[in-house]
Amino acid sequence: MIFRKVRLFLIIYICVMTMVSLMLLNYDTKDTTDRMLLIRDAMVSSYSNDLRLWTDEIIMTKAWVFMTDDDDAEGVPHSSFEAWRCDDNVFMELCNFGGKLLVLWARSGSLEHLSIAEDIIRRSLTAMNKFEYLLLYPWGENWYAFSVSLPKLLSMYIYLGDNEELKRKCCRLMMRMVTKLDRSLSITRTGMNVAYLGIPRLCATYYFDRKIFEQETQWNENPFIKLKEQFHINFNRSPAIFDGVYADGTCIEHKNVVTFSYFATLDGFYEYVYHALGFPSNVRDIACQMLSKVLHPDIPWLPFGLFGRTGNRRRIKQWWNITGSKEGIELMPFAGVAVFKTPESMITVRVQQPGFAAYETDKTAKGEFALGWIQLRRIYIKGVDYPDPLEWKVLKDEPGLIVPADGQFLPLVGGKNSTTVIYECEPNSINSFVGRLESELLFWKNEYNFRHAYDGDCFVKEAAVVTSHGLEAYYEIENKSGKNLKFIWKDNNYKLAVNDVSVDYEGNSVSIPTGETKKFNWRMLISTGIDSKVRIDQGNLTFESNGVYTVKVLKKNEKFVVLKGDKPVLVGTNSSVPDDYVLYEKKKYRRDPKNFMYRLE
Repeated sequence: MIFRKVRLFLIIYICVMTMVSLMLLNYDTKDTTDRMLLIRDAMVSSYSNDLRLWTDEIIMTKAWVFMTDDDDAEGVPHSSFEAWRCDDNVFMELCNFGGKLLVLWARSGSLEHLSIAEDIIRRSLTAMNKFEYLLLYPWGENWYAFSVSLPKLLSMYIYLGDNEELKRKCCRLMMRMVTKLDRSLSITRTGMNVAYLGIPRLCATYYFDRKIFEQETQWNENPFIKLKEQFHINFNRSPAIFDGVYADGTCIEHKNVVTFSYFATLDGFYEYVYHALGFPSNVRDIACQMLSKVLHPDIPWLPFGLFGRTGNRRRIKQWWNITGSKEGIELMPFAGVAVFKTPESMITVRVQQPGFAAYETDKTAKGEFALGWIQLRRIYIKGVDYPDPLEWKVLKDEPGLIVPADGQFLPLVGGKNSTTVIYECEPNSINSFVGRLESELLFWKNEYNFRHAYDGDCFVKEAAVVTSHGLEAYYEIENKSGKNLKFIWKDNNYKLAVNDVSVDYEGNSVSIPTGETKKFNWRMLISTGIDSKVRIDQGNLTFESNGVYTVKVLKKNEKFVVLKGDKPVLVGTNSSVPDDYVLYEKKKYRRDPKNFMYRLE
């Protein structure tokens, strides 16, 4: 009797546990399926709703030559991609085209789009699998196509494709190339690059190997910590310069380059998929706080040099639907960046700061935009169209530039294995600050010697104010470069109310022969009725605005005081911390977190 009761209990227990296990398995399977659908939807929605093939791309698809076997894999599918097997840039374009086709297939069900995308993937798989050991870049001169563009394409096919065997091959190649969330082709990556590598790998492991996925997403795993840092951002509060975002809006990549270009790439595929994988992010909030400072809702032109190494200056994407503010003065004192906006205009300046890159080039740009990064003083006017991209033939005549008289820029190139190279101004030459008054007036002083751009010394002292009327500046340029230079003073794109210079000029430029120093005032005004009398007096910036102001340096490149007459009214620093205070003459000045200037408590 007792035995029968025990046996009955065991049978009931086994049945209950079996039902629970089946329910849990079903729940886990459902959760996995739902997550995969979320990832798939994230990939598709990361592309614009109006995505379509352009006319030349349609022609390309009609003339596509498909590979017939592995021996044919390295052939040319179309003349547009003829150099895909030797030029990494062309291979990157091929991968990007494949991703676009996969999204179009997912939206429309077009087998033509899918078949071409699969042909691109098969060619890539065959080419990469011929290498017993994958090199830093299997061909070409840059790792990006192989560690970023191709893994992204492979992960997209795993979720959007319909050939399971091909998906497995994509996963195997992914695991060969991206061996850890932060490591590709034998190199450990940092910063935003971890997002580019880690997210495609996580997509692959979630689909094919949940055990590896769970292992790699442990919260104490260092590569995953590095990945999380890209999406759950804590402001850097240190005065040291290193990768990341600072509370004043400064964004640093490549150790000391001020740029928003990498951060902006998170909007779309990487952030969408990161969310779909189930991880939290505050990127959108940080982006709104940061990008609102440098964007204008009615002016599509970007601050030159802050959004990439190319000459592109038109905003072609509305990142996170951020439009920016229409008017006001925005300061990012840590990086020396300031933006002045009115409903009809915008101007951006970045004064030089010790330790920061003045310019970053790559093997494509070769130094073409160096002078534009540090000297361009363009007032962008609402409704005016400007040349884009900004190539040297146009850039050399842009206002504010100090260019060689022969009209040629000095090529800046890197070493054999350097894909990007950073150039700084001579550290001891820099003496700069940027600030503002309570009224809508922006001011700065900018002293530097960027000898890399001239292959010789050119000492520049620039002092300026900007109001709703426009820009008023004073320059001292000491040319010891060994070559004749010229300063571009005229805006050739827009007829300003006032555009003049206080010394002799020829055409659109002021001549600065080698061995000479030129001192002059320069104005670009949208409207008349102002004379701020900007100058440098005994090393101090002085100007007039309902009184005479003097800005004195208290600590070079770090701290200054604004005097109205003899009375201190404001203090400024290069600190990125909004809730800061300083002492001046034993009195406490508290920082206004909105305008980053300090007022007496």
